[in-house]
Amino acid sequence: MCTPECHPRPVSTFVLRAQVLLTKMRCVVCKTRSVCEDYVTCGLTCIEKLCKDGPTDTTMCNYCHKLPKISGKDQCGQTCADKSKIACLLCKVRPKNGRYQLCGKTCKRIATKSTPLIVEIPKHHTTYEMVENKFKNSWTAGASNPLPTIRKIFKIIENDNFLKPYDQYRAYSYCGTNGALLLTKVVLGNIRTVNGWNEVMSCPPGNDSVVFDRKVGTVSLNETIVYSNDAIRPVFLIIF
Repeated sequence: MCTPECHPRPVSTFVLRAQVLLTKMRCVVCKTRSVCEDYVTCGLTCIEKLCKDGPTDTTMCNYCHKLPKISGKDQCGQTCADKSKIACLLCKVRPKNGRYQLCGKTCKRIATKSTPLIVEIPKHHTTYEMVENKFKNSWTAGASNPLPTIRKIFKIIENDNFLKPYDQYRAYSYCGTNGALLLTKVVLGNIRTVNGWNEVMSCPPGNDSVVFDRKVGTVSLNETIVYSNDAIRPVFLIIF
């Protein structure tokens, strides 16, 4: 007599599709193990390799890693292209965490293991656009030194011991037709504003920084001096 085991219950189409997807989605680095939940690698070792060297198959979308790239693009379509604009600058496969440039503790821990570290920011990224706009808005060199074309922007990553809370940043004077500029954040503290080169020769008592307010024609060029290394830290590197 036939038993129930002879006629197993049919598996739903939904379950079969889920099983197929799970089987196909292998770690984008080692290509042997299944991915962890909500990620594209199988574990921490491959996450670090992804952040350092990128995926094994460079023909696939650099965000979802599930579909091939569109010709001339880094993503498989508009959905992933939009997501890549706010992607973590290190792993590039998850959204960055709000105003921070990494997606979370894992990428922060990986990044700080290699500090000091500079990471190139893709031109389509929202952070690139933010830094580019700040650079353009702060450019006050006048007609003699027109605004240069930015070629690359890098994010500078340091560990917690190096980074301090800051109030503001300032881009310093342009010094050539091609070059590099650091966008920094600075703790100014109690400011002394001066108008002449010889007005102060060192940090005045009771002050933490000196702002030299000079004019070239109708253009005001402010230069700021701080007297402690702990008062200034680089945030972005702009190549032009």
